[in-house]
Amino acid sequence: MRTVRRVCSVLVATTLLVGVSGCGDDDGSPGPAVSAPSLATSPTASQDGQQTPEPPSTTVVVTTTSPSPMASIPGTFRTRTILSLNEATGDQRQRVADAMWDFHDGRFTFDSTDVIARLYPLVGTYSVSGTRVSFRAEGSSSAGTGTSTTARVEGTMDLVAAEVSFLWESNAFAAGVPNGQPMGGGSVSAVQGEVRVETGAKIPPHYTGPRPGSYPVTLDGTVNGVGFRRSGTVHVAEPAGGNPVDVCLISGFPLGAPEVGAVQFLSNTVCDPNSGNTFDMGQVAVSGATITVKADPMTASTGMSLFTAANSIVTCPYTVQSGSMRVTIADGRARGSIDVSSTSCGGGRLRATLG
Repeated sequence: MRTVRRVCSVLVATTLLVGVSGCGDDDGSPGPAVSAPSLATSPTASQDGQQTPEPPSTTVVVTTTSPSPMASIPGTFRTRTILSLNEATGDQRQRVADAMWDFHDGRFTFDSTDVIARLYPLVGTYSVSGTRVSFRAEGSSSAGTGTSTTARVEGTMDLVAAEVSFLWESNAFAAGVPNGQPMGGGSVSAVQGEVRVETGAKIPPHYTGPRPGSYPVTLDGTVNGVGFRRSGTVHVAEPAGGNPVDVCLISGFPLGAPEVGAVQFLSNTVCDPNSGNTFDMGQVAVSGATITVKADPMTASTGMSLFTAANSIVTCPYTVQSGSMRVTIADGRARGSIDVSSTSCGGGRLRATLG
């Protein structure tokens, strides 16, 4: 006969003792019930007849803490681990593994590898409710009469677990009139699954713009009507936020050593080693070998993009609030122009060619 062991548990609270009956020896036979003592409300008498006061009551407080989120918004994430996929071919699995998920200022961007460059990244919106993020992005493209492609991705992200549940769908349609006979056809592909993500971004392999590097340039221009000619550097960096690539122009040190034409114009603070963080300062667009950076007025208060107009330590630095920079990288050189303005310090404007 197999011996059955039973465990008797007694729960002691402040004024309650609960006995569990039916537990006896190791042979499993029922034992005597353990009775709960009566709960006296009057003081207890000691052996010498004196009244013994009741001990003070004790309150046990049990608190629980919610798990700390493994991800936070805004942020840029890449797939770390595929948890599940339905109806996915080998190519689709690789695209999911290479996916990038970006959440900034209510704007959601989705991108991956081996996708149609004119269609991706998909752009949409997201909303946050507690530790749950809901998102949706879509895009469309046409290549000639009667040919169109659309794509969309939607789902939710659990910030505590850093896990994304999604549906990614693509539709292609082509129509024509060969030999005078109208014909058309289409295809639909859909991938549904879950992935775990990690913080970080990467240049998608289908990106064909300038690669990361540093390019010396000469700035020839004016600031508040005063001419200048000075050297600087254009930095092209791996994306640290929602841009396809990050680009910065640095000439001098306008905040600590103001000079005529000193300028620091950033698409992301990744270009400034003293910033201690990475966030987008502007929007980047890439067309072939040309990169355009447009200033974001919402980030002017950070003072990260700025320029100066005098050789004086007491001069007021102008924080960039509008304008853009366009740079073309070819043959190992950077050429382009910058035109940025500010309303701070009474207003200022810097314009220059880069070559």
